[in-house]
Amino acid sequence: MGDPSPVEPNEQEQTVPEPTGQDKAEEEPAQGQAAEEQAENAPAEEESPQEGLKLEAATAGAGAADGPCGNPNSRQPRGVWTEGPGAPSPGHPGAKFSVELYNSIARMPNKEFINLRNRVIKSRSADPRAAQLKRSFYADGCSYPLMKGLGNWISWQSTVDACLQHDFRYTVGPNTLTQASQKADRSGADLQLGINIQEGGHFDSIPNGYIFYKAVDAYGRDHYVTQPGTVGEKTIGSMADLNAILQASSS
Repeated sequence: MGDPSPVEPNEQEQTVPEPTGQDKAEEEPAQGQAAEEQAENAPAEEESPQEGLKLEAATAGAGAADGPCGNPNSRQPRGVWTEGPGAPSPGHPGAKFSVELYNSIARMPNKEFINLRNRVIKSRSADPRAAQLKRSFYADGCSYPLMKGLGNWISWQSTVDACLQHDFRYTVGPNTLTQASQKADRSGADLQLGINIQEGGHFDSIPNGYIFYKAVDAYGRDHYVTQPGTVGEKTIGSMADLNAILQASSS
């Protein structure tokens, strides 16, 4: 039996809504914003990369008060994270996840994922697979070239946290799932990134989430690829197994 295609929670019903302007981004309550926008915007056919870039340019000129869509001299609290020891490689492989465990972690609410990632990165477990897990959870933040062009504007912690989960899925997904399941997983990861950013609760969360989503949807394909020889030999089958690895005594 083939591996099941990961499906994001409510993915078939959720879309990343296009921002409707400064007033809407600033005045509507953050709570439930994404859901309201989704209801107002019927699903549309996939736009071309050029249309996604046009949206970004138009949004950037909309004159929001601060942040990535407005004043370049504004300052925001800068999101922080620990990268980890490095990305998986043939000499330093990442962990081998069962499909079920990968799906479970991929679909976690972002806050739960960040809590798990922090436990992994900080672990001093004696189990050799703990080092592999750290490489699987390695992330370099919101590093996509298009995002770098926005400088330090994109710095909300909630935005960085969304990127960390997206990095995990791009690293582990293609090395865990069958090729037939990878397209759906990548699409789900991109959609999840946009929604997680939009649920950040900041005045510019809605346009930022849409910009990020369009960028990775259009240009992330070359980064979601299988890396042969970069995973360990022993499968971690469940969350209970993962927890046992993290709790292994170093004595």
